[in-house]
Amino acid sequence: MKIFAGKTILIFTMTLSSITYAANCLPPREFIASPANNGGAYLRVHPTGDYVLYTGGRTSNVEIIDFTKTNDSGAIAPVIIKTPMKNEAYPVEGRWDLIASPYDIKGMSYYSFADFTSAAVENKLTVEPVFSDRTHNQFYHSSAELPGGKKGNYDFRTTLWMDRWTQDYSVSIDAAGKREIKTKGARYQICENLFAPLKIAGVTEVADIRTQMAGLSNEYLNLQNTSTPAVLARRQEIQTLLSPLQQRLAHLVPSLNQLTLSKDGTMLAGIPSNKSTTHVYKIKENGECELVKDLGIRTSKVSFSYPYKNELPMVTYNAEGNAANNYVRGVYLYDLQTDKSFPISTAAAESASYPGFTKDGRIIYKAIDADRKAGFVRADAVSIVTNGAKCATKASASTPETQKKYENNDPSRFTQ
Repeated sequence: MKIFAGKTILIFTMTLSSITYAANCLPPREFIASPANNGGAYLRVHPTGDYVLYTGGRTSNVEIIDFTKTNDSGAIAPVIIKTPMKNEAYPVEGRWDLIASPYDIKGMSYYSFADFTSAAVENKLTVEPVFSDRTHNQFYHSSAELPGGKKGNYDFRTTLWMDRWTQDYSVSIDAAGKREIKTKGARYQICENLFAPLKIAGVTEVADIRTQMAGLSNEYLNLQNTSTPAVLARRQEIQTLLSPLQQRLAHLVPSLNQLTLSKDGTMLAGIPSNKSTTHVYKIKENGECELVKDLGIRTSKVSFSYPYKNELPMVTYNAEGNAANNYVRGVYLYDLQTDKSFPISTAAAESASYPGFTKDGRIIYKAIDADRKAGFVRADAVSIVTNGAKCATKASASTPETQKKYENNDPSRFTQ
């Protein structure tokens, strides 16, 4: 009887599991209206999908939207979290422990993400950066945690768009949660083997231009705390002086536009200035790079999936349209391992843009719904690609740190 009862319980449990699987699936696409009815100028996606980082519409203020709150009917009630960050703030991809904010008063400032979500911090606008780097600072940049990190310490790199200058950092976190950040070694130019200055340029001219630009940029930063008429005039003059130098340098030195690092900082995507399509590169330990894939189309900034063990990641992007390749505008997923692509957004009318991966395989992107409301779509790429045969579940979404289904070379990788 005990064995029979045990079997009965086992069979019942399996049946219940199969019944509740579909019920626990997240919707293939879920539209969340922006609290301020503006999608912001750009979007970055938290690993859990519970938060997004975005600029506040027409302003340069960076805000965080919290999707964890619900109203009385159970629908998501997004909450805006104000921050002191401005411009093109970018998370240190991976665990999102830090967010880099360029052109702060002290330079490139790194803030603790936990400070903005902690209930103990009453005024988020007064949050101070954990660390600032005046020498490695640029409006457009990308940051990512490097492999091998642990709970109490890890390394990360920040790569600037201009000439791919890269700085590595080490982070240590004590028992009280206090972070200490230090630069790790000297700055270096990543992928220099592929984007070295043109031989006809003359090394001296390139070096001179870079020296002039560095001096002007540092002077501009030093003048940010003062707003007298003379200082404001000088700042305007510096911007005027920088423009032709930037144009000349772009001509002499091949650049990589729309540059983004992978979640583990070991890959890089962008559009070479002498090409018209998006390329993905592998970064070697010595800083050199090798081509992994030419996507064959021109895209927005690429967002990488979280890494797989011994396999290439997936990427998501907003296609800018390419009739020759039968692409239309919208959000796509591209599997670098299987060389397959899949449309994620439903139609160009969604104005879909700035997609990013969550850790459990979902994709969140900016969109405008049929009523012209601005907001965000949380799309279950697993369900969309497999036509509902598989899905991300509520359980997997709520426990991203232990969710391993789409990591570590799992044989059920959903695009195979």
